[in-house]
Amino acid sequence: YAAGTTGTPTSLRTIPVTATTGIYAIDGMAVSPTGEILIGQDGGDVDEWSATQSGSVAPERRIPGYSQTGGSLSPVVVANQVAIDGSDNLYIAPLGITTVGPPAVVIYGPSANGTVAPARIVDGTGLGVTGVTVDSAGNIYTASETCTIVVGPPTTQTCNGTISEYAATAGATDPPIRTISGALTQLNNLSGIKIDGAGNIFVVSTTLNFGTVTNPAVLKFAATATGNVAPTSSFTSTAWTTPDFNPSIALH
Repeated sequence: YAAGTTGTPTSLRTIPVTATTGIYAIDGMAVSPTGEILIGQDGGDVDEWSATQSGSVAPERRIPGYSQTGGSLSPVVVANQVAIDGSDNLYIAPLGITTVGPPAVVIYGPSANGTVAPARIVDGTGLGVTGVTVDSAGNIYTASETCTIVVGPPTTQTCNGTISEYAATAGATDPPIRTISGALTQLNNLSGIKIDGAGNIFVVSTTLNFGTVTNPAVLKFAATATGNVAPTSSFTSTAWTTPDFNPSIALH
């Protein structure tokens, strides 16, 4: 849709669910600075369309997930959140990953297509990555969390979230450049994360208690924020009563 669109207007372009497009269960979506559309799906695959493709057309590239035909080299079980940069590199925050340890950021290069292994995997914190985005310099930002169960009665589940920034060239063993976590941050069950043009960080945080998701909020952190710091502002709505388990966020 055109910027500023409201109501029920005609879309500028539509890519529908058909056998040709291969769309069946979208989990994450992202748009590159040059207009390419990337989606992540339940089966772990990622699909990309060019900035001009529309209608029932096949993606210009598709990387199958682990459980799909042709996905033998992919570690991604569910492509939960995705990102794409200006050089057409693809970033996936998977809900499940076949390698040992919690989910990490799986990265494919600009020419990756079909049955290919990732260019690299970033997981310097050892936390379960639930969201990913990149800034204009290619630095990688992740939303992650650890959850603790306290046996009652009542038995409760508490999640503590962390925002991490990695260098653009980070590999599997490289630590983050900085992290934001702690009681002051109000970061709990995290998912969607985005960076604006000034470097401010926006993340979706909810309260998770054994599958029940409540208290959704978008938290904003300053471009220079690090450590145990409070968000500069937050947003929620009384109409936002039934948040998804892993909400997404977009900025324009």
